[in-house]
Amino acid sequence: HAVSNEVMKNDVIMMKRHNINAIRTSHYPNDPFLYKLCDEYGIYVIDEADIETHGFYYDDPEYDLSDKTEWEPHFISRAERMVMRDKNHPCIIMWSLGNETRFGKNHLSMIKYIRSVDDRPIHFERAISDESVDVVSQMYTNHRNLDIEGSKIDKRPFFLCEYAHGMGCGPGGLKDYWDIIYKYPRLMGGCVWEWCDHGLLSYTDDMVPFISYGGDFDDFPNDSNFCLDGYTTADRIPKACLIELKKCYEPVTVIDYNKHTNTVKIKNMQDFADASNIAVYYELSKDGDVIYTGNISSLNILAQETKSYTLDFDANIFGDIQLTFFFEYNESTDFAEKGFEITRCQIILDEKFEYMKPYIGNDLVSVETKTEYIVLGDDFKISFSKIYGNLYSYYFKGNDLISGKGLSENFYRAPTDNDVKIAKKWKEYGLDNLQKRIDKVQFICNKKEAVFTVTSVFGSSTKKPVLKTITTYTVYTNGQVTVKSSYEPLNDFIKFMNPDEQNSNFYLPRFGITCQISDEYEYVKWFGRGFHQSYEDMKSSAVVGIYEGLVEELSENYEKPQENGNRMDSRWFSLKNTLGQGIFFGGLNTFNFSASYYNADQLEKSRHLYQLKREGLINVNIDFKQSGLGSASCGPIPEDKYILKVNSNSFSFTFSPFQDSIMDEKNMYLSRFTDISL
Repeated sequence: HAVSNEVMKNDVIMMKRHNINAIRTSHYPNDPFLYKLCDEYGIYVIDEADIETHGFYYDDPEYDLSDKTEWEPHFISRAERMVMRDKNHPCIIMWSLGNETRFGKNHLSMIKYIRSVDDRPIHFERAISDESVDVVSQMYTNHRNLDIEGSKIDKRPFFLCEYAHGMGCGPGGLKDYWDIIYKYPRLMGGCVWEWCDHGLLSYTDDMVPFISYGGDFDDFPNDSNFCLDGYTTADRIPKACLIELKKCYEPVTVIDYNKHTNTVKIKNMQDFADASNIAVYYELSKDGDVIYTGNISSLNILAQETKSYTLDFDANIFGDIQLTFFFEYNESTDFAEKGFEITRCQIILDEKFEYMKPYIGNDLVSVETKTEYIVLGDDFKISFSKIYGNLYSYYFKGNDLISGKGLSENFYRAPTDNDVKIAKKWKEYGLDNLQKRIDKVQFICNKKEAVFTVTSVFGSSTKKPVLKTITTYTVYTNGQVTVKSSYEPLNDFIKFMNPDEQNSNFYLPRFGITCQISDEYEYVKWFGRGFHQSYEDMKSSAVVGIYEGLVEELSENYEKPQENGNRMDSRWFSLKNTLGQGIFFGGLNTFNFSASYYNADQLEKSRHLYQLKREGLINVNIDFKQSGLGSASCGPIPEDKYILKVNSNSFSFTFSPFQDSIMDEKNMYLSRFTDISL
């Protein structure tokens, strides 16, 4: 595949716009034009020799080439051709001896040659910590081991030559990596794997375009979609992970805010340049509404220094308060226009709410049938199923708000590429095909509220149940439904509550409630993290605010379909039609939500995006928590703090019919029946 000069230039500019400052030319020297671009735009380059014996692996010196004398001239030749061609490029800061080859005598000969003609540092990952290399490097180190490396006493810097594999939904943990890197002077940074997906444009028999990968050509053996591991798609559309990476690589950042003095402390993270070409615009928001704006026209901060600025608003404010800083270029550069956003930082000042007295409707009436409990109120009719043990339907002014089989507890997600290992365990315990068995239902109704409680157990069809849930639905006279759901482990899952070493890596995909609504409610608005998706270990770039769009815009379109589109730390969200009518969801604490035209089963069973077919429904998930993403497609699993362990948990949320011309989402949220309603 030949990369044109135009594509290379656009790639370099796109990297600069995402705060990327280094390229490792894995796994061979690149086109000379790339080095010219890196000289011009300011990109560090780790130039890598064209040596890889990946198929030999590292443990058979009799089989591989690294110690074979007859191969020594060829190893040296690869180093010589690289160094002599590229040595005059100032962008090159380090030489690499190649990739994933057992370290041997022939590499020592390469080092000897390079040092005879050039004095730039040399790294080679398979050398581990051998004294012959100037830089110690590793691939796919987890956070714990990176912290250990940072604390070591070694005059040589440590380099993550590959990390944070960009395959599918993920990677998680980027911010954790950079918190550790900035903690220790020894840690010099790293290069994520990798820039773009390597997929091929293909067409179905009906001429529908799609991106093809291993196995699409009757090719065997193949690596399936392992080539789709970039931070951009093959046609250079940024993925959510690239936005997260941009945040982690930010050249300036807020390191502290003092509410008492109303001062913000900003650090210039750059090693050489001052920050005088950067301006700051900031917003103070209450309950999602911007109530004050200000700016700092220029950050006169020297490299690696910190400066405090006094802000000019009243910091004594009550409510759900966010202070968000937007850093922009105050002049044009050769890769970005004036006003281009470099990064954004947010500080949560307060998370209190000024609840109002909710509307109280006429008295409720209930009817019991053989299979249902029915609650009637002002313009609404709610049915609870004795058979399915759930809120089965909700009619408001004759319109069915809940489609399908109503609300149900949900523990599963379509495995991401990074779930490749844990998903086998999920399926071993039947989480992909849980069967619900009703143990007990109870219904109580008075004039002011109706309460339906169901106790259920879940297990696969051929195994003992592994989870027990208690879900309570409370209906109020204004049509509001409060849902409270809890779970606890049973039988085979009890051992995961206080796991031994053998069982310590097991965790649940998610816990929440799922339902389906008509696809006419395609307009979504929410107060939470956005605009792009966010997960437990991939959310630092998604700041809290009010966002809106179409349901289809919530999805991250990975060519191999999988879990995607989650929004974290949500206060509320609404789904409505063109008339502003629909359904409103509000948390009693923050929660996760997603809305998609495809359910987990459709996503998991499809190999390509074009195979997904809409069914006239929107699948809505309201979650207590989803486990983090990690990067286990080629790297570590999520950190413990980001996973949903098999311990008892519970959460609550509300939902109501909604008409935005009568009451907007903010007032819907603040005027609900809650434990602290007025």
